[in-house]
Amino acid sequence: MSNQPTGALSGEGAGVAGVGALPGAGAGAAGADAVFDAGAGTAGADAVFDAGAGTAGADAVFDALGEPVRRRILELLHEGPTPVGQLAERLPVGRPAVSKHLRVLTHAGLIERHPAGTRNLYALAPEGMAAAQQWLIQTWDTVLAAYAAEISRPVKSY
Repeated sequence: MSNQPTGALSGEGAGVAGVGALPGAGAGAAGADAVFDAGAGTAGADAVFDAGAGTAGADAVFDALGEPVRRRILELLHEGPTPVGQLAERLPVGRPAVSKHLRVLTHAGLIERHPAGTRNLYALAPEGMAAAQQWLIQTWDTVLAAYAAEISRPVKSY
């Protein structure tokens, strides 16, 4: 598998609506998360997100949420701003891996980093889920409108 960024991870089509197929869908274990593994080569998380760092959309949010450890980090951050060391103590991965996951979540706009002396505190971003919420609402509205149109059609008598 190539380590070159593709799809919304490289900033392509990662606008606010971000509608489209999710990168890595159906790709199994070698999907989008393989780029973030420690042994993924030189094109790690930094290279992937530099292309579209300011345009985190729904695709970036859903990609970030696709990893169970990242979802757990978000759950832990509901308790308030937390340093990486405390997060690492409560997760099944080491501190370097937690730092990489935090970087992915930050670039997706889900969390924020706040320097506090010699350490960084991580907290949930207030508008972090807005792009995903907008995508879900738009998709759901489209599906409901199609359903309403279908059930309002007259029934043919035979």
